[in-house]
Amino acid sequence: MLRTKLSSEQVLSINRSLCEKSYYHFLREAWPIIDPSVDFSPNWHIQAICEHLEAVSRGEILRLVINVPPRHCKSITSNVGFLPWLWTHQPGTKLMTITCEHTLASRDAVASRRVVMSDWYKSMWPSVQLFEDAN
Repeated sequence: MLRTKLSSEQVLSINRSLCEKSYYHFLREAWPIIDPSVDFSPNWHIQAICEHLEAVSRGEILRLVINVPPRHCKSITSNVGFLPWLWTHQPGTKLMTITCEHTLASRDAVASRRVVMSDWYKSMWPSVQLFEDAN
């Protein structure tokens, strides 16, 4: 068996490609930035939400309601990670999310911004940048 060692740039390129193709993979990779106090706990419902949001990004689903109990990653998947993931392959995409409380909207916007401003995200997608006045 021939074994070759991948360079760090090759590993980065492979991981970047996986993240761009799979929102679920992106979410797993971004999780330490999104919520560093909690380990990512993979589950079928998170994968299902990610797959449905991928279908939204492709225009296959025009209206999507995510209806799961509290603390099951609805906000993280739809409001925190989704737009940064979309920007990896659809830069300039705009998205509007609605919450029942201003505090939740602010919390999710800050978390989403933390992902985009992270060293990990910047190293993977250096062309994605926020407007200076977005602070």
